[in-house]
Parts: sequence; C-alpha cells; structure tokens
Amino acid sequence: MKGAERRIPLGPFVILGAVVIGVFLGTSRPSNGVGAIIATGCLFLGVLISPRWLHMPLAVVAFIALSFALTARSMNGIEFSPLSEPVRNRSSGTLVGAVVGDPDVSLFSTQVVVRAEVWLENPERQVDDAVTSSEFGAHFRVTPINTGNRSVLVRASADDAVRLRSLDAGDRVALSGHLSPLEGYDKRWRWRHVAAQLDDARLTDLARGHSPLLSTANWVRAIVARGGVGMPARERGVLAGFLLGDKRGIPKETLDTFRAAGMSHLLVVSGANVAAVLALVRPLLRRAPIASRLLIGGLALVIFGAATRWEPSVLRAIMMAVIVLAGETLGRPIAGVRVLCIAVSALLLLDPLLLHSVGFLLSAGATAGIALFAAPISRFMPGPRPVRDSLAVTAAAQIGVAPILIPVFGSIPLVALPANLLAAPLVVPVTIWGLVAGATGAVLGPDASRLLQAPTALALQWIERIAETSARTPGDIGGRGLLGLGVLLCAGFAIRMLLRLKKSYPPSENVLGTR
Repeated sequence: MKGAERRIPLGPFVILGAVVIGVFLGTSRPSNGVGAIIATGCLFLGVLISPRWLHMPLAVVAFIALSFALTARSMNGIEFSPLSEPVRNRSSGTLVGAVVGDPDVSLFSTQVVVRAEVWLENPERQVDDAVTSSEFGAHFRVTPINTGNRSVLVRASADDAVRLRSLDAGDRVALSGHLSPLEGYDKRWRWRHVAAQLDDARLTDLARGHSPLLSTANWVRAIVARGGVGMPARERGVLAGFLLGDKRGIPKETLDTFRAAGMSHLLVVSGANVAAVLALVRPLLRRAPIASRLLIGGLALVIFGAATRWEPSVLRAIMMAVIVLAGETLGRPIAGVRVLCIAVSALLLLDPLLLHSVGFLLSAGATAGIALFAAPISRFMPGPRPVRDSLAVTAAAQIGVAPILIPVFGSIPLVALPANLLAAPLVVPVTIWGLVAGATGAVLGPDASRLLQAPTALALQWIERIAETSARTPGDIGGRGLLGLGVLLCAGFAIRMLLRLKKSYPPSENVLGTR
C-alpha cells in the first residue's frame, strides 16, 4: 500500500466534523432554518469566488450552517406539527396512514411506527363541514386534520397487539386510540421522526400497500421466509434476523443471550449483508455494460434496503456501496476512510437525526475501526496471515465500537472479542447460502428447503452455542478498564516496533578492538 493511501483524507474528515457540529447545534434549536440556508448559499458562493486558501475554511462554515439548518427544520417538524394540539389535548379518534417498518413485538404488546396522513378526531361527533371517507370500506362523517405525514408510534396490547403483528411496511391502516406526547424513555423515538404516540390502539381497517418498491421488497421477504420453513423454529427466527433484521421470530431468551455475549449485532442487518447481495449480483455486473453497472447494482441495493426496512446500518453500507460503484463506473475508484466520511456526511445531510441512532453510530464506528486499525494490528501480530487478518478485523471493529458502547451500555463483555472471532467465519457463508438456499427452497417446496437449509441450520446452531457459552462467561470491561487495556496495547505495539527496528540494523563492529 502506498503512503498516500494510508493517510487519513483530511478534506472529507474535516467536512464530516463540520456536519456533525452543525447537527449537534441544530438539535436543540428547532426552527424553519431559512436564515441558515440563505447563509449557506452565500458561503458556498464565497467558496467559488474566493482565493484557494479560503476554500476549506468557508466550506467548513458552510457545511456547519447547512447541517444546522436541516437539523433545525427536522426538529421543528417534530415539535410543531398539525398533531400538536390533539396531542396536548390527548384527543381520541382514528388515525389513517401507512406502516413504516416491521412491528416491534414483546410478550404483552406490539408497537409499530405509522406515517400518518389524516387524524379523524372523535369522528362520531363531527357533523359540521363533514366529509365522507370510505377508503377502507368504513364510512365516517368527519372533519379530517391533515397530519403532514408525521410519524406516530402506535401501541396495542392483548388481542389488538396480535392483529398488529402481521402488518408489513407499506400497509395502509386505520387505527382508533388516543394521542399522547412522547415522555420519558419514549422520547428516543424522536430520532426516528416520531411526533406522538397512539395508545390503546385498535386496528379497524387494513388495505395492503400498492407501492411497487415495497411490494417487491415484501415479496423478497416472503420468499426468504418460505425458504426457512423446514428449519427448526428458533433457527428460522435467527436466520430471519441474520438476513433481514427481522427479530419477531426470535425468542426473547435467545436475544438476551446474544446481547450478553456481545454478539447482538449479528441479528441485525449490516454491511456484511450488503456485501453478500453485491456478491450475488457481481456476475451480472461483470457482463453488463459499464454504464449499466451502477443502475443494476443500485437497483439491487434499493430493493434490499426496502426489504430490510432501511435500518441505519444498512443505509450506511448501501451509501458506501453506491459511492464505490459510482467511482468504478466513472473510472475514479474510491476506498477506505474516504468512502466512509463521504457516505456518513451525505446521510447526515439527508437525515440529520441519524446521528442519534445507536445502530448507525455502531455501524460507522466498526467500519472506521476496521479501516484505520485492521491493517496495523495484523502487521504487528504473529502467526499465519489468514488468522492474523481475521483476528485483526474483529479486534479493530471492537475498538471502533467501544467509544459508543461504553457511554451507552456502561461496559463491554470481555468475551465479546473471542466470541465474535469464533462466529465470524460462519457469518458470510450463512448470509450468502441462506439467501440462495432460501430462494431456491421457496420455489422447489418444503422438502427441498429442508435439505438445502440443513448446512445453514447447523451453522446457526454452532453460532448459538458460541453465544450461550459466552453469555455464561463472567466479566466485562468499563471505561477505566478499556483505557488501561488501550495503554497496554500501545505499550505492546511500541515494544514490538522497537524489536523490529533492532532486528533491521546489523550489530555494529567494535572498531576499537578488544583488550
């Protein structure tokens, strides 16, 4: 690797820092952001007409202003919306909208995010200026409130919770209940653009969605689900988590086991899944004209993103993959930390609230750790290169996520590194073969699926055994312990470097002779 490739790209790194600063400033200052947007335009104009030495300072200030404006507008849309008054009054009524993602299922309740289109407050009492709504087959005489497509967290319990569990993204629903503000721990849902919650929800009407993208994505999910029909129930649920990030079929005790072992990231979709999708379409990309490769690869990634409900880690991986594909198509390949900086900056400008997503931060942190530390760690470790590289990637990812895990969760399981190292060789084969065997088995039938997925089930059982054994192993490391471990590692690297330097110089001869 050339020296130029090893250096951290200062330009994209500085711009990313500017975007992050702007997001932090805008989070606590909801506004329409018009003034900041005007200032941003003036600053970018200044970049075009100013001397070269002023380009970077002006660009930094411009990106701070731009990200501030976009964040302030996002927060303003959450704090002040057409639903603000009904929420303050804790009004009862009917919400009409479209399901955004998969329902979050617990033992006694179900919750799901709905992008609201209309709020029908107390429809049985509204008679003046009334309109009739019969989209779902039900008839109300109501005065609707246009919600401006604000997202609402819908909660249901008992039998109503069971009805919500079968919903898919894109389904159009009518739900009765009462609105309330996000309070306490539920305020974290603001970072997913949720403006209110609908409690004691009851599904009154349902119509399947007609979006071509979501219909295709749901069809892909159904194929993957049918492909695991012949597997044991627990392994089938874990496979859905591996391939689609769908944890509805995973028992709670299994989720807790993976968390205790520091392996819960395996049950969410990540960059490894995106890499597997690209590996599957790579033969098609090689045969396609250069101009079509970006379109084909981008289409596959968009369908996969919709099928995985645009998880933050998937957004990061897809954005990086699109940048790499675009660079290859244009004959300007980009790699390493530069791609990560550009991708994260672009995503934060598109959705500034991603900065508050733990999943997004962990994904970016792990990628940064691998890009920055995997190669140096591998070089300074003894042993065969395949073993060194595998251990180095796992260790580098753990280093990258440690600054997020410690403040959020307080500690990291000591067993996380060896547990992930043991599971790592199985992750990519399970992902690729699980997709291929699932699609084939869905076409050929349950018997073929059971046979094709037998290796997948065995691999998943092995990963589960690793998680169970690791979860029973005591010990974790907090902030001080991590700092001490970092000092020891730095000391070890320094000693190894000194030993290498010593070996690189031949022993000097005694020019004065001996007595």
